[in-house]
Amino acid sequence: GPLYAAFGLERTKDNTSNDDLSAYRIATRYTFAKVFSLGALFENMDKGDANQLTRNAYMVNAGINLSQSTQIKLEYIQAEDYDQSTETGAYSIVLGLNQKLGKTTSIYLVGVSTTNDDFASYGISQDGVGDPARAGTPGGDVVAFSIGVDQKF
Repeated sequence: GPLYAAFGLERTKDNTSNDDLSAYRIATRYTFAKVFSLGALFENMDKGDANQLTRNAYMVNAGINLSQSTQIKLEYIQAEDYDQSTETGAYSIVLGLNQKLGKTTSIYLVGVSTTNDDFASYGISQDGVGDPARAGTPGGDVVAFSIGVDQKF
């Protein structure tokens, strides 16, 4: 159907530092007439260490099908400052183009720009789960482009 919703919960414990990490994420997307989609995401992360670092992040996205085989996507992501600290947030803008070449093959082009606050160092993740391909520097900006092929088997 046209509505997608998801909820995720993660809890980990670092036995070497005795720190806990918990996070939850809520996401939704609605597709209008198979042509236009809008989505949103909220994430709360709490690192139960001596600093009690907690932060929220938000994401909104939109996609439009220009044809049956071409789609453009735009995404805005905002990470708030950690509790008890300032200038630790960041925002990213992502623009992507997806072109289907057949039933199982498509190519994509994606550009992302991340702007860090003075004490934030968000980077670019190579695998989508935090393995940094390019770490940010405090207060620095990160810009990256990706081109690739998706092949479904």
